[in-house]
Amino acid sequence: MQKGVTLLELIFALAITGILVVLVMPAVAGLRDRYLVGTAAQAIASAHNRARIQAVLQSRVVDLEVRPDSLLIRATSGATAIPLWSEIGPAQNGITLGSPTRILTFAPTGITLGFANATFVLTRGSARRQVIVSRLGRVRIIP
Repeated sequence: MQKGVTLLELIFALAITGILVVLVMPAVAGLRDRYLVGTAAQAIASAHNRARIQAVLQSRVVDLEVRPDSLLIRATSGATAIPLWSEIGPAQNGITLGSPTRILTFAPTGITLGFANATFVLTRGSARRQVIVSRLGRVRIIP
């Protein structure tokens, strides 16, 4: 008696595996979308905190620019802007930023100047998160 599998058994096992993969793919894609959107929301919240701390530590006005392709922190000194930090934006992972480019300006005290609240809506597939930034520095991520 020989040990091993026949070609028919191998084809049957591959067919069952293929059917299972097709059934599981939508769930895995949804998990990936939720993970990427959550990571992008955390990146915006972290950039906000980083810009706020930079404004306080350097005792100068600091801008955070949130764009689909990048997050930028610049120190403002008169008419010139000195780049302090940058990171790729949500669009690099296929995430849509539902608001236009927005610049948040932080006073040397760490309080944001010029707006009441800013809301950034991030979407990819069926995953959606909102990052809400208050003027006094509170950042909330809403699923």
